[in-house]
Amino acid sequence: MLKRNMRMTGMVILLIAIGGCSSPKQSGKMQSMTKKYLSGARTIATGFQKELSSILKKHLLAGGPAEAIAVCADTAQELTRAFGETRGAIIRRVTMKPRNPADAPDEYEKAILEKFAELQQEGKLSSRSEYFEIVEINGEKKARYLKPLTIVPVCLKCHGTNLSPGVTALLKERYPHDKAVGYNSGDLRGAISIVMDVE
Repeated sequence: MLKRNMRMTGMVILLIAIGGCSSPKQSGKMQSMTKKYLSGARTIATGFQKELSSILKKHLLAGGPAEAIAVCADTAQELTRAFGETRGAIIRRVTMKPRNPADAPDEYEKAILEKFAELQQEGKLSSRSEYFEIVEINGEKKARYLKPLTIVPVCLKCHGTNLSPGVTALLKERYPHDKAVGYNSGDLRGAISIVMDVE
């Protein structure tokens, strides 16, 4: 059974799973493990966000929102999978308002997204906010990390409240059940979700 201790450091949220009967040695080992996997998850999340943003901005500038939507539809899922695979992790972009059904959160991710939404309502969500936990799944230790994604002005061309007729038509064609519109700059869009095996 895992005992969970929650601590808040500034705007950084860490939920670290600690084993039941912990000795100082176990506690030190857990701290070392946490530091290692948290650092790795942060590096992966930062690199992935930069790469995906760069690709989307490039296509947005080259072909406008229509081309950016095509990249999201045809390329982003594969890029996300490959980026994680080469780094020994599973990466997803998850959101409560998915455009692509593949981006819907699982129950664990949904709970963390709700925590991020609460922080945003309280004015406490920042660029330093994150969630990290080491959990046991089917007898195997896994590191789970989520980093919130917020809407920036460039996102509004495809996710905002005042979309062009062309973008609206294209979204309806490609994503008939799209929920990812109606955002304003600064809104919580979702999160980068990372899962890694813990050795």
